[in-house]
Amino acid sequence: MESYPPDLRYPCYPRIPSPLETTAGISLSFKAMQACHIQRPNHYLGDARKLFDVPLSVRTQVLQRDKNRCLFTGSTPRESSEVTWMVPPYFAWLAFPDTSPRETAGMSSKDLENSSNVTLMHKDLIPYFNDNAFGVDIDDDYHIVIFREMGSARRLLPTHMPLREHDANFEIFLRGHFHSSLRANILHGDIRDEYSTDAILTLMEELGVGEEDDCELAPMNDPRWQTMLGKEIWEEVLRQRISDADDRYDSEEYNEDG
Repeated sequence: MESYPPDLRYPCYPRIPSPLETTAGISLSFKAMQACHIQRPNHYLGDARKLFDVPLSVRTQVLQRDKNRCLFTGSTPRESSEVTWMVPPYFAWLAFPDTSPRETAGMSSKDLENSSNVTLMHKDLIPYFNDNAFGVDIDDDYHIVIFREMGSARRLLPTHMPLREHDANFEIFLRGHFHSSLRANILHGDIRDEYSTDAILTLMEELGVGEEDDCELAPMNDPRWQTMLGKEIWEEVLRQRISDADDRYDSEEYNEDG
């Protein structure tokens, strides 16, 4: 597994969303979510360090298909490239949050684990791609959008992704990765840069924002709500409440129609 870019820090929250939850309240990069799962293990998930592993059968197909051509840099020495997911199957709910977790983008889990969702890439780009530091805007002539500092790896990227043989499923995953990148960077770029994991966790727990649904929040006149971090946390609480209310409304509407 590739190492984390040294200049990036990942926040974790007391309540980590599962694939059954919406991402309206929390939007993190694939790599940040993996870091959260590693830091707060879940026995149902297994070894979170393997969430980016590509099955051998799929890996073999991609190596045969892509030869030595990186998705972005073109011809690349074999020792400098590796296969990687476009959208890691476990995190498909981050890429396609408005669809059913079991039928993400109209696909089953088996459909997600196929060669259209995997590409060959320069090893120096993979950690940043998995961290949603850059993505491809298909609707803007495959323009490569860089969201965060990438160090020397930035020089490997052209302005637009080179053309490749059309694959409708590949474009679904590429678009899903880009949309995840937009949400991860636009919604949480500031808090990740300003506060450490411990600071976020500590204040959320002090304010009563935790794993249990019946946690009692601190009074609204508590001065900690008025701090910059406190306001960020309250914003997350409101987003989650709105999302939960929408889910209940949709469920009630479905039951009435049924």
